[in-house]
Amino acid sequence: MNTVPFNSDKAYALTIGVGNRDVDNPAMATTANDARRVGKELIGRARFLPANVQTVINDDTTAAQVLAKLDALAAQTSAAPAEMVVIYFSGHGCMKNGLYYIVCRDTVNTDVEHTAIAGSVFTEKLQAIQTDKLLVLLDCCHSGGIYDPIDIPFDKDAVLAKPNRVIISASHSSEVSFLSKPLSVFTYALVEGLAGKFFEDGDTDVTLFNLAMYLRERVYPLSGNRQRPQLNILQSAQTSDFAIARYPNGEPRAAAFDEDFSLLTGDGKDINTAMPTVRDEEMRQQFSWMINVTGDKNNVIAGNTNSTITVNTGSTTNQNADKIYNIEKIDNASFS
Repeated sequence: MNTVPFNSDKAYALTIGVGNRDVDNPAMATTANDARRVGKELIGRARFLPANVQTVINDDTTAAQVLAKLDALAAQTSAAPAEMVVIYFSGHGCMKNGLYYIVCRDTVNTDVEHTAIAGSVFTEKLQAIQTDKLLVLLDCCHSGGIYDPIDIPFDKDAVLAKPNRVIISASHSSEVSFLSKPLSVFTYALVEGLAGKFFEDGDTDVTLFNLAMYLRERVYPLSGNRQRPQLNILQSAQTSDFAIARYPNGEPRAAAFDEDFSLLTGDGKDINTAMPTVRDEEMRQQFSWMINVTGDKNNVIAGNTNSTITVNTGSTTNQNADKIYNIEKIDNASFS
């Protein structure tokens, strides 16, 4: 089995960490660490090519700079559509006068309308990205946020209308996302999830469904039962349970964190990372339909010769193979 569940040449990521603005709680500096670490994990765990992962933090996250990065992704994928795009944001989201905004490095609290990114604009930028799969990860509702904190500061349904468009937010709109050090609680769990921390016997892939479930079930106890990550997806869009990372032997390449790692609250208190996950049967049932959606998981098969490929497509197996990339080097292939 190939170690990459998609075509790496056509996979791109943008990780954004606004950091600590002058008016923020100093603990917001964690958001820059979040973006760095997620970019590193996408390269090391999900096998994104380093040249295809951009990380922007601190002073490089002004509204104009963030919009320019999104425009560049749209232009690049317009010429050659991507197979996978991941957008990660760690910082503030806010609402003012009924409108949603992404808070950037140069956002002025008393002039959000002119210095932040309007939700409608952010939506347009995401929609302009041409990709088979879009995963948006938002850790943008923090305690100490400005105005009324929300989980998603844009029209999520407009983004999710196409197949394989997914948003995972760090918390419900009625909750805050708790800051911790050296990573936020949500991003800590995300790193574990990308490393396959939740694997059981026979598991090899970090898929959308099991990653979302792990985030939900891991963050809840870590936050003292006060924060629940949300999976935002439209069933009508028929999004499949696509894979983000793969470990053919069922074991991660390395532990997510070393033995000396400690997760601390914003004020420096230990967080007990040994506590077990809290299984959420209701959410698992709510999104169980994803597992049964037949779709292209983009298995890349390259460099093989004299291979026989059998694809079961009967109703009892519920398997499908819409695309198999890089098969020009395969001889004597048969499909059934």
